[in-house]
Amino acid sequence: MARAAGPRQYLSDPTALGAALWLLPVGGCTIESMSAHDDLNTANAKAARAAGWPELTGSPKQIPWATTARTNKIYELVDADITDLERDRYREVVLRETSAAVWLDSRDQPWQVRYWGGLTQAERDALMTSGGSAAAGPAE
Repeated sequence: MARAAGPRQYLSDPTALGAALWLLPVGGCTIESMSAHDDLNTANAKAARAAGWPELTGSPKQIPWATTARTNKIYELVDADITDLERDRYREVVLRETSAAVWLDSRDQPWQVRYWGGLTQAERDALMTSGGSAAAGPAE
């Protein structure tokens, strides 16, 4: 995956149904640059729908921005040095969160924060007793 200079902003190609990813540097939030942000948010929303991700809830202003924040966190997870089994499990848990406000509040935190926040108490307890094998799946 190629990296562009500047802040990490992922743009998923909706024609490839989110299979191909590019990084798009987005400058400061001026009136002139807002269309770039809007385009990025729209593309990420299309890719999220195509991938079957749950819709976010929140205000009309929060949802587009939070969709991009969520996309960034998912692709940070995808870039992580973990096994495919762990990656699939982590993604499933992270995508449980549907609150736009939560995604916005955690946008500057590592993706692992959203993973831990997405676990049920039973899943956390199981991880603590299993020695932290997150790929083991939910507690039954």
